[in-house]
Amino acid sequence: TTLISNLAPTNPIPSINSTDGSNKTKQNLNCNSLITDPNGDKLNVTVQWYKNNALNLIIDYNNSFSSGTLFSATLESENTTKGENWKCGMQLFDGEFYSNWINSSNLTILNTPPFTNLVSPADGNITTNRTPTFIWDATDDDGDNLTYDLNISCYPGCSSDNRYFIGLNNASQTLINDLQFLSDNNFYYNWSARTHDGETFGNWTKERKINIQALLTIRLINNSVNFGVL
Repeated sequence: TTLISNLAPTNPIPSINSTDGSNKTKQNLNCNSLITDPNGDKLNVTVQWYKNNALNLIIDYNNSFSSGTLFSATLESENTTKGENWKCGMQLFDGEFYSNWINSSNLTILNTPPFTNLVSPADGNITTNRTPTFIWDATDDDGDNLTYDLNISCYPGCSSDNRYFIGLNNASQTLINDLQFLSDNNFYYNWSARTHDGETFGNWTKERKINIQALLTIRLINNSVNFGVL
């Protein structure tokens, strides 16, 4: 008679990563490990999630997973905020014995730079308004307070009229002083914007072109014209 005693599952070696490897706010976290049992028994898995070294969540996966397979548990991104440190712990159960609890290394949720999108004027806009309003918008996955930079550059050879605005609180800017160079003389302006979330800048947007066209107007006010002696 041969007696085969049951052995506890092999201790897992969990690792933690984000869905795309960036560790950004909007990425889910995954706790992964190869799960094995010396007797080839089916295994249940319990996963603990730790936020800033404090136990935050425990989930039991009682699906009788096959020995020798890769197990992965997912923590949805809605549970995480930038700056937090997360790790996962894993324990296996073969129906009789438990493995030891084994924890992964720590993972820090990183800041996501904001994204800026230009709204108006449209690219290639032609206008006679020499103090146009520039409008853009921005999104930030972390919900940070945002400020904006606006760059308006004149071409060709008219950099003396470049405009650069730093730390704007609103996603728009109306010029006070007239733009000086006109498309009638083959000059044009490019404009772009970027956003700061208090920690890092997002990328500059792709530039848009605006052409300022000359406009000559004469206005005669009724009952106010004096031609003198004719």
